Amino acid sequence: MNNKLSNSLFFAMMFFSVFQVNANSFANVTLTCSTEKFPVKGGFKFINSQKVEKYNILLNHKTNKEFIKKTEHCYSLSDHFIAISDESLENGCGGYSSFIDIKTLEFSRPVENIVLTAQCFYSEKDLMRVLKKAINN
Repeated sequence: MNNKLSNSLFFAMMFFSVFQVNANSFANVTLTCSTEKFPVKGGFKFINSQKVEKYNILLNHKTNKEFIKKTEHCYSLSDHFIAISDESLENGCGGYSSFIDIKTLEFSRPVENIVLTAQCFYSEKDLMRVLKKAINN
């Protein structure tokens, strides 16, 4: 990982450990996310003040068919970012390596030497229905 990315991740982690606030304001919020190549790529459903469900549309390379992967995670809210954990609450949350900028709703996840990003937006629609519709189109 390059120095700039390492420094950014270190700063973000320190920021969350020092300035963590109560996350109640995102309970029951749903975000739908897109990328440059995919108008609907996944989303997040914030269940309560600690738990978030993450949804991704992925491709099965053997069958060449898309499917929806749902995973559970912890989240922590600061003034500027939502940190998404690597593990579920039941598995102790693990580290926090994915982030959503609260103002822009840009999702970012550093992977090796790049940062994967997606643009999210608030949604009042049924997230699973939106994702299934995207797969069927």
